[in-house]
Amino acid sequence: MNGYNLKIKGYYSQYWNNYSMNFHKHERIEIMYVASGICNILILDQNEKETNLLLRQGEMIMIDEDVWHKLCIGNEICNIINLEFTLEQNVDCFSIGALAKKSKSFTHFLESFKDYILIFDDGEILKSITGILHELGDKHFATDKELFLNLMCTTLLLTMSRVYESSEVELRKVVHIKKAIMFIQENYTKPLKIEEISQYVNINSSYLERLFKKSIGESIVNYINNLRVNKAIVLMDATPLSISEISQSVGFGTRQQFNNSFKKRKGISPQEYRNKNSQNVLWFGFTGDYKHSEKKNYKE
Repeated sequence: MNGYNLKIKGYYSQYWNNYSMNFHKHERIEIMYVASGICNILILDQNEKETNLLLRQGEMIMIDEDVWHKLCIGNEICNIINLEFTLEQNVDCFSIGALAKKSKSFTHFLESFKDYILIFDDGEILKSITGILHELGDKHFATDKELFLNLMCTTLLLTMSRVYESSEVELRKVVHIKKAIMFIQENYTKPLKIEEISQYVNINSSYLERLFKKSIGESIVNYINNLRVNKAIVLMDATPLSISEISQSVGFGTRQQFNNSFKKRKGISPQEYRNKNSQNVLWFGFTGDYKHSEKKNYKE
């Protein structure tokens, strides 16, 4: 792409509702930015497989040339800002190839652009786009307008690549936290170490602890113990299992650990909780030595 830059061929800012385009394609790269509302963008790949993308306010899509697509908008009014452009050779301007040589994030952005690319904006892209629209509509300053627009489009591309890189990082963080929580919920009944959770997530344990605390608002250890105590309460309310049995079944190493964790969170011991609530508990269908539908205070 050395010597090539963006040439704007069309643009609009339009409010729609109850609107649907036909599938179409064109020899231009297209940006659609959702300034307000929600919409659906449907993409057809080379095998005519359809991908339905839901875009909300602050989200945008860039669609490559010759890609079949359509816009669909429901009852809610949606404001779409559109820019369409081509790549044209111009050795006098700062080219896309030159940008790629100087910016790793821009190179990654271009490599990720296959048929289309989604970006979740933090407000910076919208500033660049509205600046371009303002310049396109301004008839007072005709001097060097093409050069100025080229510089603004270059700035837009760089901004998009930076925001895309940032949103990828945030998305990876969300994935890490979801994987950690899933692993904890599937393994809380066993002894759990932060090192084995981080090994499953495939990131450094210290980084996982910091990320977890920042995202969830509590430490991993505290999250695990809260989960175990809440699961224990369910068992105390729904089964006649002893306190020791419940302690083991939810993953506490010892009865004392269970007592300490429970009292720290609930203000009373597990046995006090059971005595306080057992008069309202009726067990049905619990097999073993216990009688069906038995109503009784259980003590160790």
